[in-house]
Amino acid sequence: MTSPVPAQIAIPLIVFVAVVVLLRRVVLHHATVDRLLNRAMLWGVATLILLERGIAPQIGSLLHQLSMGTLLMEVAGLYGAARLWSGADPASAFARQRVYDLAGLAGAAIILAVGTAARQDGRLVGQSLDWPTVVVWSILWIPLFAAGRLSWRAAVRELRSDESGIAERIVYGTLLATLVVGSGGLVISAIQLAGPGATADPALARWAAPTFAVSALGAALLAVPLIAWLRARVGLDRAGRYCRRLRPLWRDLTAAVPEVVLEPGPQAAGSDARLIRMTVEIRDALMHLRHYLPEEAAGADHVEQIQRAIAARSSGAAVRTRRSGHTAGPPVGDIDSDLRLLLAMAREWPQGAKDVST
Repeated sequence: MTSPVPAQIAIPLIVFVAVVVLLRRVVLHHATVDRLLNRAMLWGVATLILLERGIAPQIGSLLHQLSMGTLLMEVAGLYGAARLWSGADPASAFARQRVYDLAGLAGAAIILAVGTAARQDGRLVGQSLDWPTVVVWSILWIPLFAAGRLSWRAAVRELRSDESGIAERIVYGTLLATLVVGSGGLVISAIQLAGPGATADPALARWAAPTFAVSALGAALLAVPLIAWLRARVGLDRAGRYCRRLRPLWRDLTAAVPEVVLEPGPQAAGSDARLIRMTVEIRDALMHLRHYLPEEAAGADHVEQIQRAIAARSSGAAVRTRRSGHTAGPPVGDIDSDLRLLLAMAREWPQGAKDVST
């Protein structure tokens, strides 16, 4: 009994899916939906391994039926995640998931029961259009289409949303493509088995090939947040780039006014949190420095005003009472407005500290 997918194709795909699962469990295993997806993918890895029956061809029929059971458990996790995408209450997600898991286990038990004769004969369930095949198809197809329907509706809703950006549209478009591949594989499998001119398929490649394709596409889809996390960690995302642009300005201002530095945040804080923190600290430093700005510097540009204020504070100058409208740097507004102004100021800020005599 041969494996349905050549090893040179199957092994790299299994390794790829397994690596994505491992990395997601390390990096993205906090949100409820991520935990459900990670568990579903773990069952998916088991499904792919069991489908490669070359590891134990003498019990290939049993491995094939077990792969159907693990596929059901994978679909149970995907269905739970799809319910969350559809607006179900996250607080009761794991209570619902226990019900879905029990249904998956019950379906796996039924498959093993109706597949007893096939195991004894060394056949694969699904090779012929008999009653065990009809039972197995019903047990597999109903939850597959249920989970696919919810996922399809969620993806279409997000694609139609005006708030979805290009990256989000690519992700949801890929999800729709994955659902099309999976559904198409089921239809083609049914036609090949029950339609006219059915060809022999002793290894049931018509079952395994779509499963491998959907698993690979799904893993690629779920790897997108990993790539975003990695970009944020190395500072290649937009917030990280902004942080690098602001760093010389932030460094000199917080050195001049160290009391504005906030308490250290979590080590795992992302670049978005670092950007907000830098923006707030720069803004607070500017508010402090305006009290050290000499009157004669009021007409200077923002960068020169700040440098004069830093020099005055460093020399121990007395705090001055400023008239309304005289500030060191741009006016304080909302975070987004301030960020745009500070980025413009950072472009003119010297890379090294520069003292301007008063």
